[in-house]
Amino acid sequence: MKKTICLLLILAITGVANAFAAAPITGKVTRTTHRSAVKKDAVDYGSLTYKGAGEVAMFFSDKDQLIMQGTTYTVISGKRRSVAKGDNALLFGALQRVIDNVFTGAKPTAGVGAEVNVTQSGNTVTITPGAKMGKKRLLVSSFEITIDPVKHRISQLRFNQKGNNFTLYRIAY
Repeated sequence: MKKTICLLLILAITGVANAFAAAPITGKVTRTTHRSAVKKDAVDYGSLTYKGAGEVAMFFSDKDQLIMQGTTYTVISGKRRSVAKGDNALLFGALQRVIDNVFTGAKPTAGVGAEVNVTQSGNTVTITPGAKMGKKRLLVSSFEITIDPVKHRISQLRFNQKGNNFTLYRIAY
């Protein structure tokens, strides 16, 4: 009888721990869009949800979202809905694997394919297109991710674009 009760207690504790581990990670996002031709940066506020294993979404409104689900990377801006394909999909796939690695506690650069360059310097992970990618058709020229290695969280995500343009996402949990 004691063994049965102990076994049930262990199963209950394990079930509760697994339920907490599976809970989504959420945070508040401040997005700053910098365009070199415009004097003032645009600032928006939204939320980030990480559900694990390739499920990441940033919502700013119903018509302004960035969604990564599996191997589908969707940007919704107004009435326009764009799904990344080709080299853009490879680059966003590398970003997604780095994000998964950060949130799970793995080395951020682990398991990212050879088609992109991923380097880590201190708490900053940089993702750049590989030599074979058609850089003229890419949405971004690179990603810079600032991580908190102790808490396994991303504090900043920067999408560098052509020229001096960039979009910076600051995340607070």
